[in-house]
Amino acid sequence: MMIVGVVGAGTMGRGIAQLALQSGLAVRLFDSFPEVLPAAKTKIRAGLAKGVERGKLSQEDADAAFGRLVLAEKLKDLEPVDFVIEAIVEDLQVKKNLFRALEAVVRESVPLATNTSSIPVAKIAEDLEHPERVVGMHFFNPPVAMKLVEVIRHEGAAGTPFIQAIEMAKTMTRVPVEVKDTPGFLVNRVVRSYYLVAMRLAAQGAGSYAEIDAALTRAGGLRMGPFTLMDFIGLEVNFKITQTIYEGLGRPERLKPHEIQAALVAAGCKGRKSGKGFYLYEDGKDPVENPEALALLPDERTVLPDEVLFDRILEAIHVEAKIVVETGVAAKDGVDTAVKLAMNFPKGPFEWAEAAHA
Repeated sequence: MMIVGVVGAGTMGRGIAQLALQSGLAVRLFDSFPEVLPAAKTKIRAGLAKGVERGKLSQEDADAAFGRLVLAEKLKDLEPVDFVIEAIVEDLQVKKNLFRALEAVVRESVPLATNTSSIPVAKIAEDLEHPERVVGMHFFNPPVAMKLVEVIRHEGAAGTPFIQAIEMAKTMTRVPVEVKDTPGFLVNRVVRSYYLVAMRLAAQGAGSYAEIDAALTRAGGLRMGPFTLMDFIGLEVNFKITQTIYEGLGRPERLKPHEIQAALVAAGCKGRKSGKGFYLYEDGKDPVENPEALALLPDERTVLPDEVLFDRILEAIHVEAKIVVETGVAAKDGVDTAVKLAMNFPKGPFEWAEAAHA
């Protein structure tokens, strides 16, 4: 039986570990703070139990999956693994240090995958003796529910680890989409305009946060409008990704971080997790717009029709999608597949564009 080493027992690491277990793989879970491992084990067990409750797996399968989980208190305990997936803090130097340590522990034939959402994979691999064994596997949160995995190949990567990463994603019942190693990879880059154009429209008085959110869900059949989604992700997380992509691509004006988000992050408005972002969140109450966020908008607004708001945002997404395809970051079909799976959009940007011109 193949053994997967998962490094990082936080939200993403636990989710990836649970997914691997449910897929019939054995898992060794390591964290540099071993005291967090027992709690992680308990949460994985709870996640498996929830899968049983929802009819996703049988009690027998859940028990067997949990039995394949081993807590690795030392990095050396990962020595027998056949595949490594790292899911630690988004800090380049911390990741580089970890991968150097992993290279000294696991067999040379073992692929080393990073779950980074925005750091160039080549940067993580550059100081290794064998950088060609490093590949990106960007899972989306929560990994057990989200079907997409962006599989990222940097210029110095070997073909075998990349193919093994694609096969690993399939084994874990995910949909792999091949992506070139560029800032933001695929989804995070293409959908920047979903957030940025929405903020620009709000700043121009085209609608409040709730009005724009409602317009997009009505006109496009989207599950979450951009402001609700930013609050769900975390404003500071979303803002940092925007900054990384903006700087990494040479500061293109179309991807410039917006001052509304910068102001809210500086004020400690992080979204749902902090109780306030574009909206206020109180237990037992429906979210309402945050007065602190509304104060950043013009007093007078002329709310644009749903279709106009949707078309403006969709066109910006389509423009970025075309650039991604033209520069070889991903294939057209891959872009549509990735955006639909990651964002729960009913159509991908190219499918929407084709439908509009049909």
